[in-house]
Amino acid sequence: MGIFAVYPKLKTSNQTKGQKEFPCLLRGMGIWLPSQVWAIGITCIPIKHGHMRLAAIIDWHSRCLVGWGLSGTPATIDSSQGSQFTSGEYAALMQRHGIRQSMDGKVRW
Repeated sequence: MGIFAVYPKLKTSNQTKGQKEFPCLLRGMGIWLPSQVWAIGITCIPIKHGHMRLAAIIDWHSRCLVGWGLSGTPATIDSSQGSQFTSGEYAALMQRHGIRQSMDGKVRW
C-alpha cells in the first residue's frame, strides 16, 4: 500500500568543519508580536523519479506560512542545525538583513 512512518532520522543535521553554530534564543522568550520570530525548516519529499526539497518559513506568533514575496523581515529566525542554515552564505544573508539567528538543539523537529 506504500504506507510508512515519517519520523526524523539520526544524523540529518551533520555539520562540516568550520560551520558556525548559533545558540537557541527562544528559551523563556515570550512571543507576542507578528514577525517577532520566524522559524524555517527544510524537508525532502519523495516523488516518482527522485525527490524535491521543501523549505517553509512560519511566523511563530500567527502560525501562518510566510510568503516568498514578503517585504518585511523578522528580528529573529529559528532553524535546525542543518548545513544549509549554518553555511557562511546563509549567515551573511541573515546578518545583512539584521536578523538574529537562533538554533534548536539536535534531534528537535
